[in-house]
Amino acid sequence: MKERNLLLVHPYFLNYYEFQEIFGLIDNYNPIVLLPNNEINYKLYKKMVYAEYKIAYNKQFYFIPNFKKIINEIKPQIIITSEIFSLISLIVHIYKHKYKYVHIIYSYENTDINKSIWGLFPLTRLFSIMNRNSIFISYSDLCTENLIKLNIDKNLIIKINPGLFPVKLKNNPKSNKKFRILFIGHLSGNKGIITLINSFESIINDGYNNIFLIIAGKGELEDYIKDRSKQIRNIVYLGFVNENVKFNLFKKCDLFVYPSEDIKFLKIFERWKEQAGASIIEAMRVGIPVISSNSGSMPEIMGRDDVIFEQKNYLRLKEKILWIYKNPNKRKEIGDFNLKRFDEKFNILKNAKILKEKLEKMININ
Repeated sequence: MKERNLLLVHPYFLNYYEFQEIFGLIDNYNPIVLLPNNEINYKLYKKMVYAEYKIAYNKQFYFIPNFKKIINEIKPQIIITSEIFSLISLIVHIYKHKYKYVHIIYSYENTDINKSIWGLFPLTRLFSIMNRNSIFISYSDLCTENLIKLNIDKNLIIKINPGLFPVKLKNNPKSNKKFRILFIGHLSGNKGIITLINSFESIINDGYNNIFLIIAGKGELEDYIKDRSKQIRNIVYLGFVNENVKFNLFKKCDLFVYPSEDIKFLKIFERWKEQAGASIIEAMRVGIPVISSNSGSMPEIMGRDDVIFEQKNYLRLKEKILWIYKNPNKRKEIGDFNLKRFDEKFNILKNAKILKEKLEKMININ
């Protein structure tokens, strides 16, 4: 089989670089990555070729300068973009018939277009209409349902969470004197960090002095977290951590909490729900228990109801944390469940084989 050039244009999710390596694991694919000018994590890719071209990138707005020149030089057979409503996806779609490449869209769209703020704008509906004959990779059942609501043919949707690489685990005994709760993520309101801190404060006020909360990440709530860590004992704020430190934190902690919260516009229209759950999957692969809110696709990723709490309900989160803390046998049972679920659902080596089989049924790879 002739090797195919696959152009990956994915500026938002490069923090979770492992997710994108799935195409580097498929035989006869030559993945080429276009990177935003300010991206710092691209060196973490293991098996990808880096194009010299850059994406002009500025938070919510990004596009590809000299797109036709790039296409003529790289000559990709497949181009992958993210998000159905993005300008990049639209540009790639406009030229695909002229240059005869296959367009694949990573979709995280888990808000109902008919209830979403995006559905209010004719332009976003136009984007979705133009992209309907692309191939879609859906991260969750919820995402698949919403793609179908956009009248996308279900036969063009591949439902798969690309996942992460499995790791070799050593038996790292944890301290019996400390119980460490971990949060790693972007420090913004929609990640539920305020709910988590309120819950932890209530736990400390009840006298649980051997429970610690470790927070790692960066974002607009950094100053708030620094202030609260001075007011509440046993909060450890680490700031931004690199991949090696992050991995070791997952191994050393006793519980990972992911308390994301939906964002609504005018309290009516859906704007955002939790999507890929990469941090949860990182915790699962080292076999620690996870507690998650019910935002977006999190219940599906978690795979069990007893570790889900209603978002923004800090007292219910407190109950879940103390339930795990007081029941070491349940802690181990949930950790073992997570290890098994990771291997079954989120092992990127297995998922690459599944993705290849499904793609071969949709496009003429041979």
